[in-house]
Amino acid sequence: MARRFVSAGLLAAVSWVGEARADVLHVGAAGFPSPQAAIDAAVDGDVILIEPGTYAGFTVTNKELFVAAADSATVVHVGASSVTGLVVGKTVALADLQFVSQSSAAALSLTTNAGAVRLQRCSLRSDPATGNPGVGAPGLDVRASTNVIAGDCSFVGGNGRGGAASSPSGGQPLGLSAPGGDGVTLTQARVALHRSTALGGSAGTAMAWMVNGPTGQGGKGLGCAGSFLFSNGVSMTGGRGGGLSLSNAACTQSSNFQDMGRGGHGVSFASNLPSEAWFIAPQLNGGDYGPSNCPYTFEEQPGSSDFVRGPLGTILRRTGGASARQMSIPSLAPGTNPLATSFVGAAGELVHVVLSVAPEFLWTQNQAGLLGVSLASALPPQFVGIVDVGGTLSAPLALPALPLGATDAVWHVQSYFTSPSGAVRLGPSACVAQIP
Repeated sequence: MARRFVSAGLLAAVSWVGEARADVLHVGAAGFPSPQAAIDAAVDGDVILIEPGTYAGFTVTNKELFVAAADSATVVHVGASSVTGLVVGKTVALADLQFVSQSSAAALSLTTNAGAVRLQRCSLRSDPATGNPGVGAPGLDVRASTNVIAGDCSFVGGNGRGGAASSPSGGQPLGLSAPGGDGVTLTQARVALHRSTALGGSAGTAMAWMVNGPTGQGGKGLGCAGSFLFSNGVSMTGGRGGGLSLSNAACTQSSNFQDMGRGGHGVSFASNLPSEAWFIAPQLNGGDYGPSNCPYTFEEQPGSSDFVRGPLGTILRRTGGASARQMSIPSLAPGTNPLATSFVGAAGELVHVVLSVAPEFLWTQNQAGLLGVSLASALPPQFVGIVDVGGTLSAPLALPALPLGATDAVWHVQSYFTSPSGAVRLGPSACVAQIP
């Protein structure tokens, strides 16, 4: 990952500078009992492969690791996890994992990372919160992390708690309808999302009349505060609002009429902190109002929105036309070279990839006002092919030879698409671990 190298050409032999220990650690019946045990034993540059099964969550603290399912066709369930404290120059890549939180914590939390975090083909889901006040947790929570990219992932916020709670004073019962969690929450972060989905959790169902207030609101597909977002072909949908499930007597005898909970916003920048966002071919949808089994209900106004603009200073842009650019590439290369890779773009575009061992992004704009990217320590661009009239390209991608004595290597692969007129469009990136 963050190793130094000298290259005499694109596919020339690569020589590592200095000593580097890089091992493949296995989690499962024949290896470590848990991902955390393997992470604790690992050193920078190691690859951790997890056999199918269900495991407790893990924490990576300032270690450079590639953590992935040993076989992308199998299911690996992991509890609520976190990556924290990565310094510049270190990378954590997580691939083909399903993170499930059964607590009030996000399925995956990325906190205070100056280094790079890569998520690919991962599923992040928070189950209904169990603690007080029972608010649904985010699927992905990114805070103070400035180099995060996710591709082909799904993020689902937790459902808010529902039920009924008695008033401490012995008065009228209070309905319990906590809000749903956001699919993705960004706070002072820099994030790119490619071909992914973000869904807010549903608010809880109240089983007693709420007093002086509506039922809870669904979680946002994505909530953004003081952050930079690049979105490429992403669907963001708010969760369903809180509903009512009351006895017939409560429906017919109560004189209190209940506001139904609003759905969550598709995307919301409603924060005091201005943000910047770029959108390519987005699908934004507000959530639905909550359901009710009572005839005497009405919907709270206004309803949810597909998009909520932020405060003064928030910058919103659309770039790259209406077509999202995509790349599909295996996360692991176990002795296989070249790799079967596919791309989606506009007909006639030339597809290139840039291979690098240090995926440090420098977000810039070129003269055409489009988002570009620079990679530190990168090999020269590698031409892959031309997108056909159907908008697709399937082609082998050659990886450089492993250096003498190395047991593994992780390459960062960044795609970009150039139109016949010369306009450049940024595509997804991925990390690929070469396994002997």
